[in-house]
Amino acid sequence: MARAVIGGLVTSTLLTLLVVPVVTSYLDGASIRVRRLLRSRTGSASPGLPTEG
Repeated sequence: MARAVIGGLVTSTLLTLLVVPVVTSYLDGASIRVRRLLRSRTGSASPGLPTEG
């Protein structure tokens, strides 16, 4: 029983401190690349998207 509790705590800690920030960072980078791609296709920024910088 104690092994299951400790394993759950370790797993939840790893997910919270490592996996979630990494995935968030990847998604943020992907959204920036998509925004740049859309901007280059249309020739200007879309009205609903904030500009960088």
